[in-house]
Amino acid sequence: MTDGDLSIEEKRVFSSKAGKTEAFVAAGVGCVVVDVSGDLVGGFRVDHHCTARDVAGRDGRIAVATDEDVLLAPGYEATGFGPAVGVGLTADEVVAVGEDGRVGRLGFDAALDGASWRTVGSVDDPRAVDGRLVAAEDGVFRVSDRDLRHAGLDDVRDVAAAGPFAATGTGLFYLGNGWMVVEAGAWDVVDAAPDGRAHAVGAPGIRRRTERDGGEWRTVDRTDLATDETPIEFAYGDDVVCAITGEGTFLVDAGDGSRTQALGLRDVGGVAIP
Repeated sequence: MTDGDLSIEEKRVFSSKAGKTEAFVAAGVGCVVVDVSGDLVGGFRVDHHCTARDVAGRDGRIAVATDEDVLLAPGYEATGFGPAVGVGLTADEVVAVGEDGRVGRLGFDAALDGASWRTVGSVDDPRAVDGRLVAAEDGVFRVSDRDLRHAGLDDVRDVAAAGPFAATGTGLFYLGNGWMVVEAGAWDVVDAAPDGRAHAVGAPGIRRRTERDGGEWRTVDRTDLATDETPIEFAYGDDVVCAITGEGTFLVDAGDGSRTQALGLRDVGGVAIP
């Protein structure tokens, strides 16, 4: 969408930061910022040219995993980790996993002081990072202050620290008194917010969870998504849910169903809201 596609009223909305959400998309062209207000998708731009493989957002911060390093926005400063395939954020640190499976952590204050990453261990065939959880072929791993600890399961394709949830080749799991099956089947994507919102995508379809539904996972009809494409990641703002598909279509839902915008991106790695 360009400025010419917006009505006069919509242009007024996007002329101010007030009420606007910025979503960051990782793609082969770089880190792309999409302006969103309610369920309106405004302009989008390449904020930093690079080969972005993953992006994470939290507490106003953005971290980007690239084929050269882990970068911290808004200045996209290099942190010295090296090539990364996944990145996650906690309240006070960055967690990253490299092409070789090396997992490291770096505090924000330490990053500002030019400190080095602390390697806590390694995994085989890393798939995703969220917070202090790492998804890998041989299970879920939890990053501690000193090391990396196996937390169960196998063939883990995605993790959500809020929950926690895990998407695996045999089921969608929730960590309660051990890992408990939410739904069997091959699941590829799971994302969640601390307020109870969550989404999962896999062979059985698309599921959505909210606290107002009593915490139940409900089926999402593809007609509600306004696209036949499959989301590969979801991101949560205060009053909005954003998603991105592997084909580069951006989705936004402020509560009345999704609206979409084709961004024309290739090699999409994910989406995040700071």
